Amino acid sequence: MLLGPVDLGLKEFGVLNGPAALALVVVLNDVLFYPAHWLTHAKPFYPCCHRHRHRQFVPVRGYVDAAGQHPVEQMYGFAAFVASLHVVGWSVGLHAGAAA
Repeated sequence: MLLGPVDLGLKEFGVLNGPAALALVVVLNDVLFYPAHWLTHAKPFYPCCHRHRHRQFVPVRGYVDAAGQHPVEQMYGFAAFVASLHVVGWSVGLHAGAAA
C-alpha cells in the first residue's frame, strides 16, 4: 500500500489514527510546503512563478484564486500534501476518515 496502514472500518477508528493523524497531516503539510513557497519569493523564481499571485485581486477567495496558481506551485503543493499523507500513514497509521 502506498499510504501504509489505512484503516477503513469504524471499529479501527481511534484517536491516534483519526484526529491526531489529521492534525499531523496538516502540520506536516505546512512544514513541507513552507520552504518551497518561500523559495518562490526568491528573485530568480518570483517573476515567473509567483508574482501574479500577489498582483491579482479576487474579491471572493476559493477556486477562482486557486486556479491562478502556476503549475510549479500546484506541483509542489500537491507533492507536499501527498508526502504528508505517506509519512503520517507509515508512522502512526491513518484512518480513511482522517485522510479524506
